[in-house]
Amino acid sequence: MDVLIPFVNGIDVTKEIRKSHPRLPVLVITAYNSKEIREKCFLAGCNDFLVKPVLPDRLLKVISEYFQQPDKVLVTS
Repeated sequence: MDVLIPFVNGIDVTKEIRKSHPRLPVLVITAYNSKEIREKCFLAGCNDFLVKPVLPDRLLKVISEYFQQPDKVLVTS
């Protein structure tokens, strides 16, 4: 999920996803690395937060953690 998606806010999209898919992992990949944005993402239900540019190895490592540990979903809402 990106924070800025055309015509919509990625944080709001995450909140909507959580309503129907509470256990689906949501990873944020964004260029916005402020404490405020990070907090908003996690409060919306995001599971991980990666800052662009994201190296492919880092992205694959994070994604693989969710496949190896499906119960890792940490939704706080």
